[in-house]
Amino acid sequence: MSAPNSPEAGDVVTEHIPWEQLTIQPPKDRRMLWYGIAGGVLVVGLLAVVISRLGPSSGEAQQVLPATAPVAAVAQPAAPAAPPAAPPAAVPAVADPLAVAPAVAPAPVPVAAPLAERSLLSEADLMASGGDVSLRGAATAAEWFVLEFFTLDPSEPWLERVTAASGMSIPAAAAPVPPGEETVSYVEWTRARSVEQIGADRFRASVLMRRMVAPDGVVYRRLPAEEAVVEMTLEPDGSMRAASLPVLGRPAAAPPRALSPETIVRRTDETGVDWPASVSAVAVG
Repeated sequence: MSAPNSPEAGDVVTEHIPWEQLTIQPPKDRRMLWYGIAGGVLVVGLLAVVISRLGPSSGEAQQVLPATAPVAAVAQPAAPAAPPAAPPAAVPAVADPLAVAPAVAPAPVPVAAPLAERSLLSEADLMASGGDVSLRGAATAAEWFVLEFFTLDPSEPWLERVTAASGMSIPAAAAPVPPGEETVSYVEWTRARSVEQIGADRFRASVLMRRMVAPDGVVYRRLPAEEAVVEMTLEPDGSMRAASLPVLGRPAAAPPRALSPETIVRRTDETGVDWPASVSAVAVG
């Protein structure tokens, strides 16, 4: 009995063989796999470098490295003993800018002595003190007035300066008349030579001064010492004002006193100038 579906005798049996499966297949391309592995290794290495540089935080415990065994040193000739090092200098403590400064106890307030123990100024002392203050005020105001009065500068208004220094309303007709518009007169210094009281509230001051003048505004010449006499008045409000215009003249000079050559020594300054000096002054200095 023949098996079902078995070919009869004389039938041609054909079979299909998949030849494409019998050929040797090329290996699969694994380059992308290797690229992915290499990229992962690179990322891990970068993370390890970053973590190692950051190091442990301040709150974490530091890792203690194991102690290494000492290495035997090669014998060297003995070096001369070095002198003992000086002790380190003490470093001054730096004050903490945020620290609160310690409270400083206030200085004790001086207690006034009883009236019986204090020396009382007499009426004569008060009058003398007030008169001295008035004389000094007259001298200072006169020096300022003379300085501004005899200063000529084409760039500064003369009348305004002199009015402010004198406290007196001066008419424009009282302004000086220079030889030219470029004339310059500068007062180097002023000094009150004497002040006398000529009335209840009136003083006469003699002021010395030294000037540099340039009629053409270019070539300057230093004038000899001059003297200006001006009267000042003390106002009820305590201010000192000019009561007259200055009168210019030459200071009166007393006959000179002879100086013996034996009393003179020489002293040289830093610039090399050899200056004469009196023996008595050098001995005291």
